Amino acid sequence: MSEQYYKAYETAVKEFINMLSRDFNVRVPDLKLLTIRDIERLGLLATVSFYRAYLERIYLYRGISPDAVLEIVLHEFAHHLQNVSGRTFDESEFDKPHCERSFEHEAKDFASKYFKTYEGIWNDIARKHRLEELWRSLVGSREVTHR
Repeated sequence: MSEQYYKAYETAVKEFINMLSRDFNVRVPDLKLLTIRDIERLGLLATVSFYRAYLERIYLYRGISPDAVLEIVLHEFAHHLQNVSGRTFDESEFDKPHCERSFEHEAKDFASKYFKTYEGIWNDIARKHRLEELWRSLVGSREVTHR
């Protein structure tokens, strides 16, 4: 059951990212889903998502509930928009705690601003791919931490 959810999850998130890219008229970023092993190997134990500008890739933990995906993807997509627009940041930003970096505030604001705009669209995509149903099966079978 877990692989069925992960495949549906990946398809739904890619569909949503493609739509966002069309709406904002930018290149579609690559998407890489992460397993628990990937996160452990990368030393990112408290991380569920991140963006790599030089790869134009969004990394997303594959065990996120469908309800949490929208805000997370909007946040990481905001980083993609910062990147493709050529936005640069002072190197000193990276010396600050993550939550104090200006580009993180901008991404958080973007996600908040567009959450309601895209909520219904994400819900339709999630429903089309049966994410909630598959998620409930996954959680019920305790396979969420599937490695």
